Amino acid sequence: MSKQFTIRGDFIAILRKAVDEDFTGRLEFIEPNGNGIVRVSMINGSIYQIDSSWGFGRIEINRIINWKEGECRIKKLSDKEIEELKEKNIIMTPAEIFLLK
Repeated sequence: MSKQFTIRGDFIAILRKAVDEDFTGRLEFIEPNGNGIVRVSMINGSIYQIDSSWGFGRIEINRIINWKEGECRIKKLSDKEIEELKEKNIIMTPAEIFLLK
């Protein structure tokens, strides 16, 4: 598998598919006008970190909900990044992700 690839689609559907596949990596959701990005870092389908061009934390997920669809880059995490994320608390469980609308 390559280290990065890009897809287009419904952002919530992309997140849900990542949960279904127990995804470990980073999803980078690009604002439709191209002016910003929301990065979602996941391990085994749980979200450990969310940051964006504007800030960080769970609240940033609202941006991709509002944007609805567009381009998403999918990236692999290094072993070091995975270990660093594991030291943090899960900020969104798979069950919470499935509740997003």
